Amino acid sequence: TQKQTEGKKKKDVKAKKDVLKQKATDKTLYQRFVEKLSKAFPGVEVVTSQKEFDALLKDLNAKKLLTKNKKIYGVVYEGKLYLNPNLENYNTPVHEFGHIWLNTAKTLKKELYEKGIGLIKDSDYVKQIQDNKEYQQVIKQMKKDGATKAEIDQYILEEALATAIGDKGQSFVTESQKNNFKTWLTDLFNFVKKLTGISKLTATEVQNLNLDQFLQGVVVDIMSENPLFKKAELS
Repeated sequence: TQKQTEGKKKKDVKAKKDVLKQKATDKTLYQRFVEKLSKAFPGVEVVTSQKEFDALLKDLNAKKLLTKNKKIYGVVYEGKLYLNPNLENYNTPVHEFGHIWLNTAKTLKKELYEKGIGLIKDSDYVKQIQDNKEYQQVIKQMKKDGATKAEIDQYILEEALATAIGDKGQSFVTESQKNNFKTWLTDLFNFVKKLTGISKLTATEVQNLNLDQFLQGVVVDIMSENPLFKKAELS
């Protein structure tokens, strides 16, 4: 009968809604965190599956682009952002999106890029990169491949700035978890919406920023859930 058909349709619609609801619930907080970050760069594909990550490591090892037994938390490779699901943490995604922000700003917002590089130069983060054995291996390989001193210096400064951006993002997460562990993810992104991102500042305001203010401005933009640049490409 018509009533039975309508009843069945309603049940089907409810069942579909329940499945979608369950899928959303099944996502871990980490997955939801990464999804929220990726909204700032909708043109960037983010890979978080173990199978694809393992395949990438195998490929990089075969090409001798990786040191064996080295822990890889995340990597930007051939236009994709890969995150290791075995080593999930809240610093790495912000660090890697920090690299994407830097690469894009370097082309589209040169003054922001130069301000960040200028501020990080005098920080402890530079020595942290220089003293890190894994980064030393990368630098050694860069020298073998014929990289100039200027290119190596730029690499060190960019890694230092991305590391600082990751740490600032991590501090946001830690503070939010302290306040309310059950609702920290929602609370965090609601809190961020009340802050001013670096993209909303005038050129004069940007020039007056110190390092901590600069880092906060970048992290607020990365966590804004709004597309940041018209052309966000990985390099």
